[in-house]
Amino acid sequence: MDMAPLVIAVQLWVVVHGGLRRAGPLAAAARRHWLAGAAVLVAAVGGYTLFRWVYFHDLLPNTYYLKLGAIPLAVRLLRGGSVLLDTLQLHWPLLLVVGLGVAPQAVPAVHPRRDREWGRRLALPAIVFVLCCAYSVYVGGDAWEGEVNANRFVAFVMPLVFVLFNALANQALAAIKRRWRRRRRQRRREAGPGTARRAAAVEPLPLRYALLAVTAAALVAANGLWQGEELEENWKTFTLLSRPTHADEYAKIIRSVRALRRLADPGASVAVTWAGTPAYFSDFRMVDILGYNDRHVARGRPAHRLDEDTFDEFVPGHVKWDYPYLLAERRPDVFLQLWVGAEALPLLRARGYRQVGDLWIAPWSPRIHLPPEALAGEPAGESGEEQGEEAAPAAAPAPAVPPAAPALAVPPAPVPAAAAAPEKAGPPGPQQDAEEPAGGASGTG
Repeated sequence: MDMAPLVIAVQLWVVVHGGLRRAGPLAAAARRHWLAGAAVLVAAVGGYTLFRWVYFHDLLPNTYYLKLGAIPLAVRLLRGGSVLLDTLQLHWPLLLVVGLGVAPQAVPAVHPRRDREWGRRLALPAIVFVLCCAYSVYVGGDAWEGEVNANRFVAFVMPLVFVLFNALANQALAAIKRRWRRRRRQRRREAGPGTARRAAAVEPLPLRYALLAVTAAALVAANGLWQGEELEENWKTFTLLSRPTHADEYAKIIRSVRALRRLADPGASVAVTWAGTPAYFSDFRMVDILGYNDRHVARGRPAHRLDEDTFDEFVPGHVKWDYPYLLAERRPDVFLQLWVGAEALPLLRARGYRQVGDLWIAPWSPRIHLPPEALAGEPAGESGEEQGEEAAPAAAPAPAVPPAAPALAVPPAPVPAAAAAPEKAGPPGPQQDAEEPAGGASGTG
């Protein structure tokens, strides 16, 4: 669905600029191909929409209601504009050059006929980039900006900025070569053909080296390798000297899931906030606390008030949850992770859940098989509750797993948790309650 504005804009461009009205021997075949492609697209989208209505009883994806439903437009625009500005500031040298080069060519009266044709060629990639930026602002931005300085609605069109940059560089190179040719003809008239031949032999080389140097500089700037607070870390990532973001945390989650297999049947329901990784590496039935696969949560209201004064607390897809509903209707067998633990722990205790290692488990569930020693002793969490009331928020790490295999990861408290992968993202969210072994953490997938 996020691609719909892009597809519509490109096809409108084709129609408006006479793509279906061109004459010539290949025009009829081109029209047939375009109409066939449009028919396939409409059939695919229509068929998928019909399936969604029949199976889910919704015309739009669940994530549409989760990320946009009941979120004030002003909040989305303020937050979306803020994070987009942060993203674009990382690439301002490249964007400045491209903007100054493309914008004047959008005015036909400013340039001769030859440059107007260039302007028409450059307009479509420029429009696509601007459209994706506007869409990002409308939906409130992505949830990744705080973690990896990336925005999924904009990152995939950033190569078009390089297309524009290279086109402008070639245009400038062609203009310089035209000027040199005029000078060469003038020299030929003044000094004879020998001088002209020598000039022609050397003129392209320095220009090509200059173009290569400028392209390399733009690549360095666009990847955050020229300036910024994290310059050293960016170079390590770019040269593969450091591991990918959250690689260690994902490995811990996988170990937790493998250990959980020894305690729970494959059909057990497991509540998570990083839904992608546990679901991929297990046969458990995942219950997404943040509502990515839950119609009730997705159509609900944000758990905390969002307005123009608190727009920076809005993280798309990470502001809705409903623990009373989760415990009454979904009744997970295990809580692998928690979101806002300070709110969840009293409800878990009231429902009879027991803390086993880093997990919160329903000991009465027939799908749970706890060893006798895990059931001995007092229910965990009394001291943790008091600690959770006094603890201060920390930066959001990821679900921690002690080195021993049986120890299982549950989000700690109080830290900002982050949510389900691969769809959910990493900016700090609401706080979690503290009741976690040292080193425990929760994060985003």
